[in-house]
Amino acid sequence: MNKQKRNLILLAAAAVVLVVAIVLFAVLNTTGRGGERATLQQLYEGLYTTEGGGINTIVDAILPAMQQEYYDNITIGGTNFSQLAMWQNEAHSMVGGNVQVSVKVLQVQEDSATTLNTMRATYGSAIEAYHPVAFQLTLTGDSGSQELVGVLPMARQSGTWYVMEMDAGLMRVVDDQAAE
Repeated sequence: MNKQKRNLILLAAAAVVLVVAIVLFAVLNTTGRGGERATLQQLYEGLYTTEGGGINTIVDAILPAMQQEYYDNITIGGTNFSQLAMWQNEAHSMVGGNVQVSVKVLQVQEDSATTLNTMRATYGSAIEAYHPVAFQLTLTGDSGSQELVGVLPMARQSGTWYVMEMDAGLMRVVDDQAAE
């Protein structure tokens, strides 16, 4: 094979790899099923599982400009970690021991330029995107499972998605057949 054909084949292969990488990046960053889901998973594993990383994992899921405030509120100024035990006990009472967490993004609200500008004015110009995310949280444990749904505002900064508050207004999903 001559040098020109080999270079053409290498160039075509590189183009295919580049196109695949661009498509994957676009899908993960526009569907809300990539970074947003991973951040929500991190948050709820920190909240509800004993091996989820605890307070630091929870705080790392929060927008950096808000992390110290949330850390201080959760721990009463860094001196009390009983809030974490309360969240874990709550999950244990719903599904038993050995709690596992799974998050599924249900809907990502369309970005609004006006809202994004407001978020930038409030939390800094480093915010790249902002939108509310509706999700389903499934807790599974020794006694069964429980599905909950909620919505949290999320912002992207430096390519990473963060939650902007912790109260998702979680509501239990009731199985209509089980209720009959």
